[in-house]
Amino acid sequence: MGRKRRAPRRKRIGNVSYYIHHGAWHLYYREAQKQVRRRVGESEDVAAQAAAQVNAQLAVAAPTLFSFTPLPIGELRTKFLDYHEHVLRSSLATVSRYRAATQHLENFALAQGQRAPAHELDAEQFVRYLRTLRVASNGHAHTARRPLRDKGIRFVLETCRSLYGYAAKKRHLPPYAENPFAGLGGKKFKIEDAKPVFVFDAQTELAFLKAADSWSFPIFFTLAKTGLRPGELVHLLIEDLELAGGWLHIR
Repeated sequence: MGRKRRAPRRKRIGNVSYYIHHGAWHLYYREAQKQVRRRVGESEDVAAQAAAQVNAQLAVAAPTLFSFTPLPIGELRTKFLDYHEHVLRSSLATVSRYRAATQHLENFALAQGQRAPAHELDAEQFVRYLRTLRVASNGHAHTARRPLRDKGIRFVLETCRSLYGYAAKKRHLPPYAENPFAGLGGKKFKIEDAKPVFVFDAQTELAFLKAADSWSFPIFFTLAKTGLRPGELVHLLIEDLELAGGWLHIR
């Protein structure tokens, strides 16, 4: 009686083979004259689907499912800011805030003394770094410095999360890599040192508006009664004002 034939250790779809190793399925193929091995999961069906997709991409010389272009944080930051300024056409104020927030990330990377790729960042270590910083509240060189407030740290982390979301979209992170800033920042971030907010009562508001001169009164009155942001008011045009209907349009 002949031996029972063993199932092949490797299976192949075109130029891509897939095999099980240490309980998980892996792909093997050659891209740009380089050997590529990638773990895809514990299911043979998932491995077969991934192998078929990669094989189709190799056939048309397209970037494969597992290819990515690593970038140092400085270069990634430049691309991210350029994308917001020239593609999304974000406001100058938004781009300026993003530039200031991500500058902390680039400074942290430079402090490590190497141009490591962005996907090797230790996000938790970066948060510890932020808590050691002392900054000028208005950015002026001669202003007294103070630690970053919790809200400032939260904004930095949220901006960095967007930066890495852009990196994943543009394939500058390894496939299936999680955003290192996922779970950091956001509404669950504990705020312990928020600057107290002073809100005018009716009498204080009236006294403030009475003290305004003829030039500043319309500005303060419009801000107070419409809830406009200063940047929105600056870009308001006469065409945006509909006197007959009583509407103010924010474009």
